[in-house]
Amino acid sequence: AVAVAGVASFTALACDRAATLSLTFSSPGLRSVSQSLDVAPGPRAKLSLVAQAAGATGATAFDVQPVVAVQDSWGNTVTSDRSTVVTATLSDATSVVSLGVATAADGIARFAALAHGPAGTFSLLFAAPGLVGATQTGLEVR
Repeated sequence: AVAVAGVASFTALACDRAATLSLTFSSPGLRSVSQSLDVAPGPRAKLSLVAQAAGATGATAFDVQPVVAVQDSWGNTVTSDRSTVVTATLSDATSVVSLGVATAADGIARFAALAHGPAGTFSLLFAAPGLVGATQTGLEVR
């Protein structure tokens, strides 16, 4: 930035991650100045798979239940989200089966007791209204 009348203005500062940051301004011959900033996540934009389902044996709950994060467009978890309802749907080449729902708490939707009966290889689809979904492929049910 160029100083005009002793004031430097910055118009295009941006940050793409939610964190506490330190912003420092310096110029040769002058004392530098720092300011701490808390950058919050942006608005909800997408779902991201944090933990994939695993250990699927016909008609019993998956050993590892999926965990899905509600994120902004930069991949930051929206920790203030306590209401997004995420649906889990299982699909293969011939069928689509709804498995259940989980509601986000602190931006994280944790599924419990998801199971599927017939053996095969499936995709597990996660969706929420207005958000880009997430997909786990290659889920083997034995």
